[in-house]
Amino acid sequence: MNKLQNSTTLMSHPLCPHNQRAVITLMKKGLQRDQDFAVDYVDLANLPERLFRVSPKGQMPVLIIDDQPVSTDAMRIAEYLNEEIAQPNLYPVKPLAKLAHREFLAKADAALNLMRDVYTAKTSDALDEATEKYFAGLKEIQGSTPAAIFENASREFSLADAAWGGFFSLAFYFDNFRRLAAWENAPKLHAYGKKLYADETVQNSRCPNYNAEFTHFFGIFDSEFPRRFST
Repeated sequence: MNKLQNSTTLMSHPLCPHNQRAVITLMKKGLQRDQDFAVDYVDLANLPERLFRVSPKGQMPVLIIDDQPVSTDAMRIAEYLNEEIAQPNLYPVKPLAKLAHREFLAKADAALNLMRDVYTAKTSDALDEATEKYFAGLKEIQGSTPAAIFENASREFSLADAAWGGFFSLAFYFDNFRRLAAWENAPKLHAYGKKLYADETVQNSRCPNYNAEFTHFFGIFDSEFPRRFST
């Protein structure tokens, strides 16, 4: 039975996709949240002192091992957790395939930056601009990604999938946004996203009260997004 050698806590705000990546990684290893590892969710609108004690600049997520902060780098956290629990290995064994998946993982971070701008746009014009850049960026990501990443549907779940699982948890949550015709500009990425969004582990890795957390998040940023897409 898989087990972490030390007490492990992940700290971040509830909608943090980088933190969700780490949770997915551990759950794909067969571990259970609140039983084998802890997740400490903090309020993005009122960051608590306990966050700054382990992350002085407020960077998230924070990996805490035996009550000591270890890293705030999402990539390194996921890779550490993959190595800490050896099986199943969530990286391809062959170096070239591993490199391709690592590159694809990094592209999820670029997509998340585009998604952030969409979700935090405060005016209709700003939302139009952010949405246009978002879909143009996704088209570029698909075009620069090796076809095998999308075509080999039978491959094992990877750390890249965990990263993109966090992205698509956000990107596909609102039906009106998920159904935009602009998704047709990146059909392979769209199909890949639908598969990840339906993955049971990805679904279960989300924070509790996901919908309420979105409402809170949009309120913090006075976002235009829900006025257009969540009604």
